[in-house]
This record gives sequence, C-alpha cells and structure tokens, in this order.
Amino acid sequence: QLERAELVKRLKRAVRFRQLTFNMPSVVDLRPCSAKDGECCWLIEKRVDVNITLYDVDIELCELGPMFFELKAVQTTITKFPTVEEISKATYLIHLLLKYHRCIKAINLSVPIVMRCFPKMTINALQHNTSIEKIYISGKRVPLELHDRLIEAMCAGKVLKKLFLSDVTISPSCVESFVQLLERSKLCVVELNNVDMSTEPASRVMQSMIENASELSFLRIMFSKLCNPVVESIAKLLRGTKCVLVELSFHNMKEFTRTQIKTIVSAISHNQSLKIFNFLSIPLPTDLGVLLMHALCINKSIVTLRLVDCKIDSKVACAFADVLQTNHVLRNVVLSSNEIDDEAAPYVAESLRHNQTLSRLFLDNNKFSTIGDIDLIKSLADNAGVLEMSLGAVHFTEILYNVLESTQIYHRLQIDYDERSLYALAKNIQNKAQSIVHVKVKSEKAMRDNDVLEHIFVALSDAPRLQSVFIQADLQMTEGAAKALTKLIRETKSLQEISLDVALTRSHYLSDIANALAENKTITLFNMEYVCSENSIDALVNMIKVNRTLIHFGIFIGGHEKLAIVADALASNLVLLSFRTMWRSNCEQLYFLIKEMSRRNLAVINLAVKFALQPSFDKQTVQLFERVSSTKTFTEMLTNVAASSRSVNRLKQCARHYIKKNLFKLAEVCTSEVPVVSDENVKLSYDCWMHVFSFLKVSDIVAK
Repeated sequence: QLERAELVKRLKRAVRFRQLTFNMPSVVDLRPCSAKDGECCWLIEKRVDVNITLYDVDIELCELGPMFFELKAVQTTITKFPTVEEISKATYLIHLLLKYHRCIKAINLSVPIVMRCFPKMTINALQHNTSIEKIYISGKRVPLELHDRLIEAMCAGKVLKKLFLSDVTISPSCVESFVQLLERSKLCVVELNNVDMSTEPASRVMQSMIENASELSFLRIMFSKLCNPVVESIAKLLRGTKCVLVELSFHNMKEFTRTQIKTIVSAISHNQSLKIFNFLSIPLPTDLGVLLMHALCINKSIVTLRLVDCKIDSKVACAFADVLQTNHVLRNVVLSSNEIDDEAAPYVAESLRHNQTLSRLFLDNNKFSTIGDIDLIKSLADNAGVLEMSLGAVHFTEILYNVLESTQIYHRLQIDYDERSLYALAKNIQNKAQSIVHVKVKSEKAMRDNDVLEHIFVALSDAPRLQSVFIQADLQMTEGAAKALTKLIRETKSLQEISLDVALTRSHYLSDIANALAENKTITLFNMEYVCSENSIDALVNMIKVNRTLIHFGIFIGGHEKLAIVADALASNLVLLSFRTMWRSNCEQLYFLIKEMSRRNLAVINLAVKFALQPSFDKQTVQLFERVSSTKTFTEMLTNVAASSRSVNRLKQCARHYIKKNLFKLAEVCTSEVPVVSDENVKLSYDCWMHVFSFLKVSDIVAK
C-alpha cells in the first residue's frame, strides 16, 4: 500500500511537470549548454523570455562576464504577490537552467519565494551543476530537515570560488561532503551570516576551510558563533607566512569571548597580508583594545581599520594616538559610535599633527565636547595630508565658529552643518578651489535659508579638479541653485558623480539640468529626484539618447505615460546600467522593460570585452565595441579578465588596430584593406591610409 501511494505521488509530480512544460513559453528548451571554445551558449538569445518568467519571483538572468551567466536576486522595492502557477513556472525554469547549463557560474538561492515554496526542486537541480563558482545560500525559509540536502547539493560543485552562507545548520551527516568540497575548491571569498560554527561538525568544516585557505582573500563572519578551535585556526592562518587574506571582518558576533578576541588581536601583529580589518558592533574590553593598538604599531600591512560601535573608551583612543605616531601604513580609520571623550582628544590631535600617511579619520558619534572638537579641528588644519575627518554632530558655539573660520578646513571636515557653517563652507570652497576634489555635505538640521545651495554650486563651479558632490540636507532647489547646478554640470570637465537629496520647488528647473547632462562627457552617476512634467520629459529623453557616459541615473518620478516614453528612449542607449524609478502600481511591465534594457547593455559590454580579447570579423560587434569601449564600465570589466592595467591598454590598442586594418572590409566598401585607386594624383601609401583610418569608425562610413 505504501509503495502504491509513493508511485501515485511520483506520477502526479511527473504529470504536473509535463503540464508546466506545455504551459511555459518558448524558453523551455532541453538542448544542452552550447558554451564552449569561446562561443556563447544559445541561452543568450532567450534571455528576455527567461527573465519574463523569472521576474515573477524576483530573480533575473544576467551576464556575469563574456559567455557566462548569473542567476541573481532582482534589486527592487516592489512587493510582488505571484500566483502558485507563476512560482511553479519560475522554479521549474530555474531547475532546467541549473540542470542543463554549465554557462551559469553564479546563483543566488536566498530568494524567499523560491526556497519557501519549492525548495526540493531547486536543491535537486543544484546538485547536477558542478560548474558553479559563486553561490549565495540561505536556509532562512528552508525547512530545517532540508538543510542537509541543501548543503550536500552545494558540495557537488568542483570549482567553487565564492561562498555566501546564511542561516543554515551544519549537521554531522554533511561534514565529509563539505570538507571534500573545501579540499578540491580554491575558495577566495567566504561570508558566513548567522551560522553556528561552535558545534563539533561546524567546527570541523571551518577548520578545514582555514587549512585549505591557499587562495582565501576575504573572510567575513557576522551574527555567528565560533568555538575556540575555529578562532585559533583563524589566528594560525593570520600568523602564517603563506597567508593571502586581504580582508577579515567580524560583525555582531554572538558570544565572542575575551579569549577569542585576544587570540585574533594577538595574531594581527604577525600578519603581513591583511589590508582591511573590520570589528563591528562587538564590545572590545579596554585592555584588549589597547592590545590591538599595540599590534597595529607593529603591523605593516593594514590600510583600513574599522572599529565601530565597540564601546572603545579614551584609554584605547590614547593608545591609538601611539599608532598614529609609529604606523606609516594606515590610510583609513573609522572609530565611529564609541565612547571616546575629551580625555583622549589632545593626544589624538597631537599625533595627528605629525602623521604623514593618514587620509581619512572618522570620529563621529562619540562623546567629545566643544573643547575636544576644537583640538581635533586645529590638528586637521595643521595636517594637509588628511583629506577627510568626520566629527558628526557638533555643538556650535561662537568659539567653534571662530576656530572654523580661522582654520579654513570646512572642505575636509564632515560635521552636521547648520546654515551659518554651510555659507562658510561655500566661502571656503571658493578660497580653496584648486584643491577641491570631493565635497560631502550631510545635515539633519532644519534649514530656513535655501539660497545657501546656490552659493555652494557657484563655488564648486570654480573647482577644476572636482570629481564628486554629495549633498543630503533639508534644503530646497531654488531657481538660482538650479541654474548654478546646470552651469556646474556643463562646465566642469572632471566631475564624475552627483548625488543630491534635496527638495525640488519647481519641476521645470530639471529641463536645464537634463540638457546640461546631455552635453556632459564625464559624469557616470547622477542621483536626484527627477519629477517629470510636460517640459522636463523631452529634455530627459534627449539626454538619454545623446549622453554616452552616464551609467546610473535616478530617481525618475512620473506616471505610466511618461515612463513609457522614457522606456522607449532607453532602447537606443547602450551605456546606462541602472535607471532608478519611483514605484507605481500600474507600471510593472515598464519596470521589467527598463530592467531588461540594463541587462541588454551589460550584455553589449560583455560582447565588446569578448571582441577586445579576441577581435573577429563581425560588423555589428565592431560597431558595439566602438560605442562602449570608452566607457568606465567597459574598462572595469576588461580589467577583471585582463592580467593588469597594462594588459587592458594593450588589448584596447590591438582591437582598435584590428578595426583600423579592416575598416573598409568591415564597412563593406571593398574586400581589400585599402581601396584601389587608379588616379595617380589621389593615390595614398598604405601607412597614410592607416593614419586616416585611425580617425574613423565603421559607423562613420555609409554606403551609397
């Protein structure tokens, strides 16, 4: 009777799968993966159809690199309520993709809908794909009895490089498989979130991970519990001469004992590879904090130190002052949200005056009074090498205003600005225009005078080296401020990022800003509310069609009709990878279409990278390469697959030389490299033709 019941159950499941297959769009194809010998899989042609189905469960198929794909979570603020049929289709599709496609190198299995409704189907498919290099796994929505199967399926992989594990329980039954995975894989990134590593099975896994850490560069552990043997293994790794660990992070660790903290801290002084050390939301006893500072006096590798919300007191801060005197490697230090007070301020200030290597120091949300703030501000004025110091919310007094006025270091000081200090900042920027590179203004104070924003933009227009502007304050964009911002965008030739969290009083100001962006050739990120009206929509559409450098834009605010116009314009833009919009309930199809444009642009850049790696005779690919090869994203992606920056430049030069050499062939003008001209008076040498071609693109040549 039991066997019969099981057989009926299996038959029902098989029938349901067949029904799903018949109801699926044309994307369902059981052909094997065709990615080999430098050729893309046929799946690339079905990407849009695939994503239509996956979008219902907040998953998308994106290109991870030339010829490779990633199943990742969709970054969205939209709350979806898919039907059972939609969830079934998407899960079945994920099953097919994982089972048949070795071109999928990364997958995110932390999406709640899929793992809650059909975990077995997804887990079953995962064990068939042994080519996964990067995996996110969360057991939060998975029944506890399936955690073992989930881990066993993950352990079938052979080439895993990046592991992100969250909310899973490691039992004795899957330890051997996990250990074997670690022995044959070359993990370079490991992140553990809310994973209990204090049990005996988990401890064995963690120790094996450390023992096989020949390529482990990033280790992040958060909201987890460690046992002493595991901590000792990490310390042993840090002390080892073959350690290649670049980042070590502990965040909000459960029951991190004094002994364990001391073990890690003591190992820091012996390490020679670590560049980033993060210790976040973990109480650090005074004596161990002092011990860490002594270790940093010896360490010669750590560049970035973050000790945030660790209850560090002034005794530890005084020991940090010694670090500033002896350590010549540290560049960035974050000691925010601690208990440092005026007792330590003069010691830190004096050491800061003489330090010649520190670039950034964050001391916001501590217990300094005005006296302590003044000590630190004066030391910043005496040290021109520190680019940024943050004190957060300060208590403004007439004495403090006078010190700020006399030191003229507003542009390097991050404080919770009021109106008077903002005007002083604008004046300071004007006086120091030649040295201004980054400006960051963050204020939570209520403002009455909105004209100060115009003064800041006017001052920034005179800064020839300006690269980024970030302003978050209770200010309104007046007409004068909008005109000054337009001038800044149009005339500054070095500006790369603008992020403004201010209120708009009139939407018609945006037309001029969008027109300026259309002319700009350097800005890659523009983040500000863009409220669409009849006047501003045309300017935005023109900017989207004309601009060739902007990668991220937002936030668009407009109804369905305006969004449809924007989506239509995005079809011709091959550079934008992110177009953020304010959510409206009747625009879901348009949101998907805009996301698909971003995925297409990423695919185009990957195609251009593939051409740079191996130039081929393909007119369409060449034209795409010509359009995107000067973008920041292309350079970054090519750098990821090239050995060095010199290799990137050489690859670009070789690709352009190939186009130059085959220009007329690619443009379908003639079959020879240079045209055959019978008139002796207009004949050019081969080198001369090549020189002429170096100024042309394939798209410049139009057949008559």
